[in-house]
Amino acid sequence: LFRMSKKCGRPWMKLNGKSYNVASKKAEHHGNDKAVFCEAMKERWSHDEDLDRSKSEYNIYYGYDSGLQLLNDINKEIADMSEELRKNGKRGIREDAITSFAGIIKPDKEVMENLTPEQQIKFLDDAFRLIVKKFGINLKTGKNLIRAGVIHVDEGTPHLHYFGIPYTSDGRLSAKEIFTPKLNRWLNEEFPKLMNQKGWDLEPCRDEESYQPDIAKTLNEQELEVYKQKCVAHKK
Repeated sequence: LFRMSKKCGRPWMKLNGKSYNVASKKAEHHGNDKAVFCEAMKERWSHDEDLDRSKSEYNIYYGYDSGLQLLNDINKEIADMSEELRKNGKRGIREDAITSFAGIIKPDKEVMENLTPEQQIKFLDDAFRLIVKKFGINLKTGKNLIRAGVIHVDEGTPHLHYFGIPYTSDGRLSAKEIFTPKLNRWLNEEFPKLMNQKGWDLEPCRDEESYQPDIAKTLNEQELEVYKQKCVAHKK
């Protein structure tokens, strides 16, 4: 996922109902939706040594507090969409389609230690609201792409998890159209600037990414050439 100090990085994990081999290259940015939701939400299916369950009741939730309920509602929404597509003579949602995603904003310990507990929560709350605004709304349903979030205060340094469905603005399910180099640049460069406007000290940075075929497939010829040049420049 995503680790942020005064700089930002790649902040998302694509999810569906499959189980991923942790040794595979694809597993790096993919995960099982049920496991990820329930690890972060009130079920707390976590074995992290830093987890202090006596503090779990103080975690702050947005939208949902149950990972199982979130999963159930997302699955139903996707199933209903798939059925509607079939009724209109189109192919339903593929079983291996990316149906949700998870992100994390986790400031370094040194950043958070300079804040009071109240400021830590305000920092993460401001970040969540910016993320919700950036991912936007599915115009077909009127719902935010971001469906849930949680601020963890029971596991090391306070941090934020957020969860959503990769809808395009016109209501299609398409992770490849959502998670693009443009979005990553926003998270690395514009997001810190917006947080600075809210009074937080974050340093915008360049995304030092390597060439990734799955990203390249989403680009037109002109965008692809720019992307290749960018990746080559980062290697120098």
